[in-house]
Amino acid sequence: MTADEFRVLTAHDERLTVGHLVTVRWTNNHRSYAAPGHVVKVHAKSVLVALDVAIRATSPADRTLANADGIIYPAGHVITAPRITDMRSWTANNGTTDAELDRAFRKETVNWLRVLQIGLSSCSVWSNLILQRTSPCCK
Repeated sequence: MTADEFRVLTAHDERLTVGHLVTVRWTNNHRSYAAPGHVVKVHAKSVLVALDVAIRATSPADRTLANADGIIYPAGHVITAPRITDMRSWTANNGTTDAELDRAFRKETVNWLRVLQIGLSSCSVWSNLILQRTSPCCK
């Protein structure tokens, strides 16, 4: 983590108030989860976040943890996550980040992946043309 990234995280941590929209990340049963939610309560070392969406089971192993509807964590379930001030418990997969920053980062990443995908697809078109011209059956 760079100094600028740490400053952004501590600034986010200082702005945490009840009702603040965040992305909460947590781990349980050797699995990691991330979901949007809003802050319910702020403590000195932790924050309580109510999930805005339900977390559903996606794999057969997860289905053993889920209820009959396939939901592991229902919307409204409260998750306790450490604040960055609790450096012993906070990790990149266990804490909160600003939801707006996450959306902007995801959009930037998706745009970059699209550019990469276009670049790769155009490369594969050229490589197919080259293969067709150099293969013995096409001469």
